[in-house]
Amino acid sequence: MSGIQKILVLLDLVEHLLPQAALRLIYKFSLRGCEDCSDYSLKAWSACHKRSAERLLDLCCKNGGIFIKVGQHIAALQYLVPLEYVETLSVLHNKAPRTQFEAIRHVIREDLKAELEEIFEEFEIEPVGAASFAQVHRAKLKTTGQLVAVKVQHPQVLKHSYVDMTTMDVLVRVVAKLFPNFSFLWLAESTKKNIPLELDFRHEGRNADKTRRLLEHFDWLKVPRIHWEFSSSRILLMDYEEGGMINDTAYIEKSGIDKQQLTRRLGSLYCEMIFRHGHVHCDPHPG
Repeated sequence: MSGIQKILVLLDLVEHLLPQAALRLIYKFSLRGCEDCSDYSLKAWSACHKRSAERLLDLCCKNGGIFIKVGQHIAALQYLVPLEYVETLSVLHNKAPRTQFEAIRHVIREDLKAELEEIFEEFEIEPVGAASFAQVHRAKLKTTGQLVAVKVQHPQVLKHSYVDMTTMDVLVRVVAKLFPNFSFLWLAESTKKNIPLELDFRHEGRNADKTRRLLEHFDWLKVPRIHWEFSSSRILLMDYEEGGMINDTAYIEKSGIDKQQLTRRLGSLYCEMIFRHGHVHCDPHPG
């Protein structure tokens, strides 16, 4: 790591330790005398969780990239963290901060060596979804008129990722020292291992192709086809498929989807990937 990177890490560390200390003080002083299970205590705990979750959401959104990825993970831990954190941070699953359209245009020009208008007949400026590393735009190919989903990496993510990973590793270890019961060291280790793979969209595309081959006997499953001629490490272009989030019960009911059948099919799908192929291609959150 260069000297400049080390300085950046230290600055990030100072910036992020302050919110950690603030959260600790919020819990300490807001919950005095709330050790029982009375209505008053439960409401005080809930309000404190909500305030702290909103602070954490603000921290993730301001720093972006890997911090949003961690926020997504926390929001998926319904079985482990307070409900207030899950509900507040779940917005990061598909409504994370967005990159301006001109920056998206620049990534396409830089990676595909062509102007956006040369490739697409139509390209929706507003993304259909935005997450930690990328956002997805709906578009129509100029050559075939096919409707496609264009996943484009946020321009600054790759540049900041290694500094962010180092910062997060330091932070997690500091918090573990301050709070002996803290058991999330695995989160930093998992992040350091998987982030480099996630930042190269070609890896995701190859996994999608492999998954399609392995699971082609499920006639109810659609794995979008990758258009490799318009894909790169920062762009993944695939067939556009309509759908909803797996935990969106309103969408499921409105679409007339049989919940029991959906549950059985999901069970079959994961059992097939885990026990037959040892190849699990998925995202760990409903977005």
